[in-house]
Amino acid sequence: MDNKNFKPEGLSIQRLETLTDGIFAIAMTILVLAIDIPPVSKGITGAKLHNAILGQSNQRFAYGMSYILLALFWTINHKQNAYLSKSTKHKK
Repeated sequence: MDNKNFKPEGLSIQRLETLTDGIFAIAMTILVLAIDIPPVSKGITGAKLHNAILGQSNQRFAYGMSYILLALFWTINHKQNAYLSKSTKHKK
């Protein structure tokens, strides 16, 4: 078998990276869209708004942790892709 003409079947590393980047971007966007806005009335004061936002602290903490976890997975995925691309390069 001639290694010069060998082309692996399936997705290339670059296409795989693009696909996973898109999946992570969609997941992070869905996280942002899931944040609830506290119900407010017309005559709301700063203190009431502050209390409404503080009432959602558990939800905001879960959002922050999920976002950090996704960012960590994304970083690990990029490191793995770098190792993969180094291992699949053919020397001329």
